[in-house]
Amino acid sequence: KTLCVKSDERRGWNQLFEKLNEAKGYCFLKLMGCTNISFIHRETKSNIETPDLVGWKNTSQVLCEVKTINISDGLVSERINMSGMYAQNTLTAGLTNKLESTITKAVSQLNSYSKLPDTKKYMFLVITYDEDLDYRNELNTQTRNLFNTMNPVGIDLVIFNEA
Repeated sequence: KTLCVKSDERRGWNQLFEKLNEAKGYCFLKLMGCTNISFIHRETKSNIETPDLVGWKNTSQVLCEVKTINISDGLVSERINMSGMYAQNTLTAGLTNKLESTITKAVSQLNSYSKLPDTKKYMFLVITYDEDLDYRNELNTQTRNLFNTMNPVGIDLVIFNEA
């Protein structure tokens, strides 16, 4: 409820948009041909974190964890202070660390929920790079390479960038 009422001083309505990104994950499953898609209720009695969505494609269960990574705090500050920034075509150390922790958490969430043998698992990453327009394709490739080097067995990465 507070997501719709309270705006963050530096990042505006970020929390609201992170919740809305879960609807993009829902649409992704729907476009894949999944049926019976639903949001998974969060565990309240244990410390187990679950993925966001579950659906079915044919006779296989499909899980989806939606993660959002927004622009860096550095870019937020530069925009507030109206100072310049130089373009970067590689993942920064800070973004690499953020991606690694985000991927690790998503893998844990996806692997915690279902033990059905044919379950298909997706990490749906909504990411806005600081240099989103100039180097988006290069940064997406680097993000996929990082994901692959972490070797999350049985999990596919879907990267969503808005134009």
